[in-house]
Amino acid sequence: MVALSGISIEHFYVGLILLGLGWNFGFIASTALLTETYEAHEKHTAQGLNDTTLFTAVAIGNLGSGIAYEFLGWETMNWIPSLISFSCLATLFLLHQR
Repeated sequence: MVALSGISIEHFYVGLILLGLGWNFGFIASTALLTETYEAHEKHTAQGLNDTTLFTAVAIGNLGSGIAYEFLGWETMNWIPSLISFSCLATLFLLHQR
């Protein structure tokens, strides 16, 4: 949402900082949960597979983002994650109501 509020370099910096914080907190939390899920002899294999899958997806996303930006533009590229986030929150809310 920060990126949608303006196109100055300051908006870009704030967006990148928030993205980095979210990425790091999410990555650390998910890694901690992952290692608690497996037996001691499986942890390293699970961690390696998780990291390989994650960073492959990151590489594909980075390569595809330039193409998507070219076709969709800045504003649409920023609205898509917002819509996905709101959809996920709505789904969680509805599941919690059951």
